[in-house]
Amino acid sequence: MVDVNASAQNSGDAERDRIARDIAGRLFQRGVDVRDDDSDDDITSIEDEVDKEIAAAIHRFEALGAAQPLTMFDHVYAERHPLIEEERAQFAAYLDTFEITITGKGSHGAMPETGIDSVVVAAQLVGALQTVVSRRTRATDSAVVSVTQIHGGDTWNVIPETVVLRGTVRTLDATVQQNTQAAMQQICDGVGLTHGATITLDYRKGYPGVVNTPAETAAAVTAAASLVGDASVHTDIPPAMGSEDFAFMLLERPGAYIAIGAGEGPNDPPVHNPYYDFNDNILPLGAAYWVALVQQQLPAA
Repeated sequence: MVDVNASAQNSGDAERDRIARDIAGRLFQRGVDVRDDDSDDDITSIEDEVDKEIAAAIHRFEALGAAQPLTMFDHVYAERHPLIEEERAQFAAYLDTFEITITGKGSHGAMPETGIDSVVVAAQLVGALQTVVSRRTRATDSAVVSVTQIHGGDTWNVIPETVVLRGTVRTLDATVQQNTQAAMQQICDGVGLTHGATITLDYRKGYPGVVNTPAETAAAVTAAASLVGDASVHTDIPPAMGSEDFAFMLLERPGAYIAIGAGEGPNDPPVHNPYYDFNDNILPLGAAYWVALVQQQLPAA
């Protein structure tokens, strides 16, 4: 006689394990596909496509009776392997970008008095923008304003009419984000007026902050600890000023974001450093984490 209940349980177990490995495999592929991309703040077409497949797999996982809806994601960072970090509240920052166009009056480099030097204006503006954090933001708040590009001129003896600055802003809450944008606009207007130049600020709000939800964070911590032990799972960590597109998923569903240590020594180059070398040895741990999480959240029928 066939034990129908046992057969159903075995079927449920098999399907659970299959989905667990499917999710792990797709995440592994996502890591392989995009790990050499030096900009984790940009949503690439590869990431978009694989993220859709991961989301579909998670929906199938939930349909089988997962304890509660959840989304999870992981990221590698330069701390010692196999450390796993999981912040119980805010994990990452709001991401904004900006482009500032300075328009002066081009002139010969030997006769700057006949023009409006956009390069000098740009130099003063870069310094002035640093006061947004040091003098316009409360010390107990967090903000970063970084000018990462300066473009202007193409020869030695001509003062260019236009210089373009680009960069990024990171904040941890919407009020500081709004205040930072307003302060940058005020500084651009003031510096432009001082020099007789025209300065336009194109401020673009990007990713929201990554805020983990309590129940899903607890589930992530339990699954991680089952692999590396409680001592190697850190939960009381400060928010990172980096950012992640995973924040959009957390606006729609409860979930948690974790980071897996990839470092092998104290002098390992950090991510985005030209000498950074992805640690392939952490891939099995990353895949095992997803299998452990699915098995934990989807108990046998």
